[in-house]
Amino acid sequence: MKRAFVLPGLFVLMAGCGSTFCKAGLEELDVDARDVGGNEVVAATEAAGVGESVVDPAGAVGSGSDLFAGEIREPVLADDAGPSKWTGRLGLGFTSNPDTFLLGATGDRQMSEKVSIGPLILFGGNDKNTIFVGAFQARRMFDIRNEGDKLADIKPFLQGGAGVAYIDKPNRSGDTGFALSVGGGFDIPLDETSWFGSNILFNIMPGKVADEGMMFSWQVLTFTFTF
Repeated sequence: MKRAFVLPGLFVLMAGCGSTFCKAGLEELDVDARDVGGNEVVAATEAAGVGESVVDPAGAVGSGSDLFAGEIREPVLADDAGPSKWTGRLGLGFTSNPDTFLLGATGDRQMSEKVSIGPLILFGGNDKNTIFVGAFQARRMFDIRNEGDKLADIKPFLQGGAGVAYIDKPNRSGDTGFALSVGGGFDIPLDETSWFGSNILFNIMPGKVADEGMMFSWQVLTFTFTF
């Protein structure tokens, strides 16, 4: 009879002690985990500034002080996602064959950081001659990759397009024909959204327009801006 009472009592005593030790062990582990993880997250947040950093929970997991350390990433702004969509250009200069005072304009759509396409307009005139060129063109920009060189900020480009040319000269009626425009120039930045430069074009007219086979145009000064 005594054994019948002693054995159940031992089992109850062992179960109570076991649950107490297990609970204490789990509480200790929980405190350690919260302490280590909390310190790492706080340190990461303070390093980048509260409200500005993003902690990547999928970051590297190491040992010691690196435990639970996450990778900090700066947010990507929409303005930094790519090049500006449109570029406008205005230029002043002159033409030869025939001679005129020249006003040029383009409106380019940026297809990539270095390639753009869009319309080209040249209008020139004086007391004798009038010219007009309208074309669709493509432009390819280049970088001068000489670090430390003063010329590194200059952005040269090549361009080419096709359209129509109109020329009106004295003692004859105006004439219109097909034209190919090829040339190039350069831009120098004023700030992040505007540049000044120069632009030369050879306007080739295979069928001749007003007896002219090629008209040279030079926009001596250009102003370029993004929008």
